Amino acid sequence: MMKRLPEIVLILALTALLPAQLQAKKFVDQLPARSQAPITGFSYNDVVSRLSQLPRHHIEGVWQYTDTDIQIAIVRQGLYQTAGSDRAPHYLMIVVTAPNRCIMPGTVMGHISHGGSEGVYTARIYTQSVGRYLTMPKSFTINLDDSENSFSLRKHNSPLEIFLWRFAPYLWRYPITPEYQNITRRGCLRLYPEPTPPLEPVYL
Repeated sequence: MMKRLPEIVLILALTALLPAQLQAKKFVDQLPARSQAPITGFSYNDVVSRLSQLPRHHIEGVWQYTDTDIQIAIVRQGLYQTAGSDRAPHYLMIVVTAPNRCIMPGTVMGHISHGGSEGVYTARIYTQSVGRYLTMPKSFTINLDDSENSFSLRKHNSPLEIFLWRFAPYLWRYPITPEYQNITRRGCLRLYPEPTPPLEPVYL
């Protein structure tokens, strides 16, 4: 019996972790196929005010995409929605400003959950816009930099990637190319709280 004790302890530990992992996956997958109505009263000042009154989680804050003018807020679910009963923290990715004026501030852009490793998160994020709606949710991995001033987004590609644009106007052809890697598409820089040290030198 004593020889099997480490095995029993390991099984119990894995059993205890399983519900939290299932809850995290469940929350991420709850992102609807199309974005819902914006959060009422949401603004940059509102989200900063709410975050300033709570101990901030590592990924929480206001961020800007490095390749666009999109600004987003990442906040714990309970800040704007009724949080679930599970203990694992979940996060909302919310549009603060967007070049497309049809996409209103307060539109939930994605769901995020902790990925189980320090600085790693799983996410489901919209990748297309149609009028005032966001659509085409895709799975991503978020890697928070050690400085917590930036993070990278890695989209989970399918084993086969279809390139419709390569043979336009011959749109009846569907060239298929193997895609074996998850490619880092883009990232974000922190706007709030202000990065320390600053991302760029300050000249006096």
